[in-house]
Amino acid sequence: MFVSGIDDTLIAGKEELSTYSKREINYLLDDGANFTISTMRTPASLYELLSGIRLRLPIIAMDGAVLYDMNKNSFIKAFVISYDTSKEILSLAKEKGLHCFSNVIIDDCLLIYYDELENEAECKVFEKLHSSPYRNYIKLPLPEKTSVVYFMIIDKTEILQAFYNVLKEKGYENILKILWYPSKEYPGYSYIKIYNKNACRENMLMYLKDITGLTTTVTFGSVPGKYDVQVIGEDTNQVARTLRKMYEIPVWKGYLKD
Repeated sequence: MFVSGIDDTLIAGKEELSTYSKREINYLLDDGANFTISTMRTPASLYELLSGIRLRLPIIAMDGAVLYDMNKNSFIKAFVISYDTSKEILSLAKEKGLHCFSNVIIDDCLLIYYDELENEAECKVFEKLHSSPYRNYIKLPLPEKTSVVYFMIIDKTEILQAFYNVLKEKGYENILKILWYPSKEYPGYSYIKIYNKNACRENMLMYLKDITGLTTTVTFGSVPGKYDVQVIGEDTNQVARTLRKMYEIPVWKGYLKD
């Protein structure tokens, strides 16, 4: 199974795959190659990006929190944060004057619960994303007994640094996966994303291998030392070229037997 990232791998600084990559990847998929995507993005952000790519395998999305079948529009598996822990995170964020986007899955729909938006960045994020037919924003408190796939908070960097320190002091880093990183789109702002502790791409890849019976993987990504094939620079066709070289039909088609 060939598994590729998206950002800085298949795309770089633009929201589309090259014509060459689309053609080569589809050729290999049509010939039987087992190829899929592993990304921090949500499935909603991938529909337009991967339009025309004839994927058969589910994709690993939300940084390993979910396994999603784009052909059936269905979440196959999700690592979630319990309702009780979710309420604790929401209460703590509110106490610090922060607003959370709570991403939940109900009946194969991604619902995003949120409160009053105040800072410039969170307002712009909402304006940019809420019109998507694959995202459903709901301005209401998190419903009772609802587990959360992940929380997303965006605020000024110094504010989120302080909140990240509070989460660590209270021990949440031991029971949850907490990512804190600067925003590229909104200078001076940062993100915090909070997931189930088991939500990682490696765990979800193991699950995907189990359900498909595929035991060998080749991974593509831009982080040095983390992937089997490192994509260097802005050559977004490297994945497709390398796939073509690595993919081999084990038996000449003219000699295949029933």
